Amino acid sequence: MYGIKNLLAIDIGGTSTDISVISNGAYSYSKTTEIEGCPIHLHKVDVHGLGAGGGSIARVVDGQVQVGPASAGALPGPACFNLGGEEPTTCDAALVLGYVSADSFEGGRRKLVKANSVKVIKEKVADPLKISVDEAASKIYEVLCDNVVRAAKEKLEIEGVSPTECVLLAFGGQGPVHCCKVADKLGISKVLVPKDSDVLSALGCSIMDTTYITECLARLVLQDKAGNLLSDYEAFNGLVSQLRRKASSNMAAMGVQARDIEHTLELDIEDGAKGVHTVVSPVLDIRSEKDIKAICTAYRKSKSGGARPGAVEVVIMRLNASTPMPHYQWPALKPGGKSPEKALKGKRNVVWQKRSVQTNAYQLEQLQCGNVVEGPAIIDAEYTTVVLPTGWKYTVDAHLNGVIEKG
Repeated sequence: MYGIKNLLAIDIGGTSTDISVISNGAYSYSKTTEIEGCPIHLHKVDVHGLGAGGGSIARVVDGQVQVGPASAGALPGPACFNLGGEEPTTCDAALVLGYVSADSFEGGRRKLVKANSVKVIKEKVADPLKISVDEAASKIYEVLCDNVVRAAKEKLEIEGVSPTECVLLAFGGQGPVHCCKVADKLGISKVLVPKDSDVLSALGCSIMDTTYITECLARLVLQDKAGNLLSDYEAFNGLVSQLRRKASSNMAAMGVQARDIEHTLELDIEDGAKGVHTVVSPVLDIRSEKDIKAICTAYRKSKSGGARPGAVEVVIMRLNASTPMPHYQWPALKPGGKSPEKALKGKRNVVWQKRSVQTNAYQLEQLQCGNVVEGPAIIDAEYTTVVLPTGWKYTVDAHLNGVIEKG
């Protein structure tokens, strides 16, 4: 839709933040993960998570504000929920700073109690540090942003992508609240906020392609140390055929016809002391020495440091079977003018740079294609809020998504 090659996706929710990277139009995925230290063999998009969200609890440790990973959760939740929460959270800080409206949270169905937020922030953060409540709330907000920035830099470094080459995709209930500050700290000048940012993960699950992944142990030497190539092609092709039959059977159970299935073969190749190295095979079947050489070349080219002589032994074969599903096409609307005045709901006090300033507040659902909101401003939505500092502008594009740019 946007032709973006490098994308930094940051999903900030109630208890956690998930970060992933699309590099040169492709995402990476991991084959293993851990739950409470236990290794789980599970294929998933490679996502880096941390305990940072709207419910993350702030506390003072050795004179410094720490935020997360402990969370107040949904119950009792932040103190402002008025459900018994007694710990200051980032949601409480956002309410004190004016970023979140006490009357517009969840479309106005949940009324937030600012006095509760002021009380817990004062007792647990401001008083121990001998600073004002506004300063304490600002520190809580800044620390969460710093935690997200640090994790994003780690993920980008692993993927070999510079932050300045990326567009930031901000979603989750808290993503738009922190996106401009995070982008600023990373040196990113463009942010996308989808109109369904609060439920974007669920939306993605509902429209993703159908995929089935199956694998098997191989132990096939494609090329030995002397340079001799595998002569028993059927040993390789037979395993691929088994994987294809299994994938077709399972895809059929999901209502997918064999003719509609696209296959990609991945090979885990022994890489000495480093374990295994995964490479996408350029062929599904071996029919000649040329095919074997193509696999070996792909393996050596994909390794950092370039080609290196030695045996090429396939340890595991993995077949990805997928079929494209009909995707919803968002209509392209015609611009309705730049002025956002029809969406202006009023003004409220917002803390910017340690000063409380009367700031325009807009209703996101009332903004039209082509409208431009100049910062400083707040854009309230039913389940999220866009915090727009000075120097940033929010433009509603043809699909009613928000494009935030600096300068």
